Amino acid sequence: MKIQAQVNPEMVILAREFRGLTQKDLALKAVVTQPQIARVEAGIEQSASDEVLERIAKALNFPMSFLTSNENRLGFGSSSVFYRKKSSLTAANRKQIEGVTNLSRIAIKKTLDAVDIQTKLQLPKYDLDLTEYTAKQVAERVRAMWLIPDGAVQNLTSLVESAGVIIVEADFGTNGIDGTSIWVAETPPFIFLNKNLPPDRYRFTLAHELGHLVLHDIPHERMEEEADEFASELLMQTSEFKAATFQFGSKPTLRQLAQIKPYWKVSIASMIMKLHQLNHISDAQKKSFFIMMNTAKIRMNEPQGFEKEKPLLLKKIINASIKENGFNENQITDFLKLPIDVVMQLFGSFLQEGQNRKPHLHLV
Repeated sequence: MKIQAQVNPEMVILAREFRGLTQKDLALKAVVTQPQIARVEAGIEQSASDEVLERIAKALNFPMSFLTSNENRLGFGSSSVFYRKKSSLTAANRKQIEGVTNLSRIAIKKTLDAVDIQTKLQLPKYDLDLTEYTAKQVAERVRAMWLIPDGAVQNLTSLVESAGVIIVEADFGTNGIDGTSIWVAETPPFIFLNKNLPPDRYRFTLAHELGHLVLHDIPHERMEEEADEFASELLMQTSEFKAATFQFGSKPTLRQLAQIKPYWKVSIASMIMKLHQLNHISDAQKKSFFIMMNTAKIRMNEPQGFEKEKPLLLKKIINASIKENGFNENQITDFLKLPIDVVMQLFGSFLQEGQNRKPHLHLV
């Protein structure tokens, strides 16, 4: 029997974990032994015949072209190391997030040959260890560089996409993490956002992940605090936020903060934290605010008052590379080297919209 040596162990692991299978589960579905699965995933040459690999591919419902593709399996960005700690984020959740971010990144990379992404804004990089800047000061410089007028940022999503960042709203399978970001050499930067985020948390998480892209190459203990500081200043410019809130005097109320929320498009909780950072409210006042919010049961479910922003860049990429070429399911599978159920899970909301079959090169 001919031996298949081209299988990529990383893609086997990625597909298996995305399907939520253990090595034992996969062995049972493929009717092979668990040691055979372990040897394939360890990359031991001459470990499996074509027949065994075909059984594995069938059990995973992934095409062999994916399992033999020359791709890398990456951790899901800085958040895989220093994510906002929530007890609900289990090992299974982490594998699900890693699967979604990797499969999305790999598939989108294949579509980029069909488009030419035109960036209108520069995405800067700052190393806080090599400069005298704070994260707040970097946010001030980004606002100036991007010509953002004083006050609230009207459409953060549009600005971030104009800098060439691909925003992906994804089903993480958990609310234990809001977002993550990845920037590797062969692709534009990615920001992955939990699709279940309400409008205010969506914007702050987007600003937070933008902070990671601008500030951080190497994960470290303070990076989450720095990204929050960046996001807070980007969305709530200190000089203008002071003018808007200090008019309420030394004892602002939740009602007053709720009234200005539609303008700043951030959560009341974020405004409370900003007021505390500005020393406009005391520790006791901050604690009292959050107690009142918990009592009113709005801490995790605030009224919004404004529409959720919608990323458009990924939709344009999918339209230009797949939809407008009129690919059928087999052609999509061949093009992306992914099973159709995975394609629909990742990009179905775009592909199921109205069809346009006129292929042409796109600038997006």
